Amino acid sequence: MKWLTMLWLCAGLVACGGSGEQAAPEPRDGHIWKSQTDMVDRAHDVEGLLEDASDRQRGQIEEQAQ
Repeated sequence: MKWLTMLWLCAGLVACGGSGEQAAPEPRDGHIWKSQTDMVDRAHDVEGLLEDASDRQRGQIEEQAQ
């Protein structure tokens, strides 16, 4: 059983091993994580929009309750 585990471990290491160095992608806008940081910024903007919509809806519900 141990040899089977070692065989699977070695097969996994060989399969996941790289065949040399891979070149890093060239940054288009001078920042390699630009697309990810832009996505985070957009998510913050959407969060603000959702909070505003939630506040408006809460206000409408309170008006109807009175």
